[in-house]
Amino acid sequence: MDPACFHICGDSPAKVKDAKQKLLDLINDEQYSHTISDSSILSFSPADRQQIAAIQKKLGVSIKTDNKNGEASIIIEGLNKDVLKAHTEIDRMLKKVKDEQGMKQKLELTSNLVEWQYQPQGLQFHSFDLLTNYQLEQAMENNQPNIKVMIRGQAYTVTLPKGPATDGKGNTLQIRRLDKLKGWNTRVHRSPESVQGHMQSNHYQD
Repeated sequence: MDPACFHICGDSPAKVKDAKQKLLDLINDEQYSHTISDSSILSFSPADRQQIAAIQKKLGVSIKTDNKNGEASIIIEGLNKDVLKAHTEIDRMLKKVKDEQGMKQKLELTSNLVEWQYQPQGLQFHSFDLLTNYQLEQAMENNQPNIKVMIRGQAYTVTLPKGPATDGKGNTLQIRRLDKLKGWNTRVHRSPESVQGHMQSNHYQD
């Protein structure tokens, strides 16, 4: 906000003082400070911080980030209406960060439990990326008959639960799903010889 200069004139010093006080009261009434406390602030990316700087410039408010004892907060100061707008935009940013963190946890958890793979013609099986792995598992849990995914930049329709994956030209890829939890349980309860044979024959659902 650009600074403003006021010149107050009156019949007496007392009236000037009274007018000055009323003006200060009006200014103070319009000033507002709001604090947002959220641990997700620590997860803001450089792009997020640049966006906050842009909000500060656009709305003419003061935005300060504080981090004491691992507790992060953002302090917004300015005119009531501008502070409210800044708070709304930053709150939206925090929601996006939380959604991304939640999705990342889901992807990692799913990858720790199951691993979906595809086999290009004449090659070994390859693991899907974490997001596609999660989408395939969710589709199977929801009893979807098929799901569209991207494999090496090409769109494929995967028939669940055992494949194949078929592209728009009718080319197919084999699909398989490794249940890591069952594999771990097998290694605990079986001898090394029987585990090896079991892994070769039963770990993958063809």
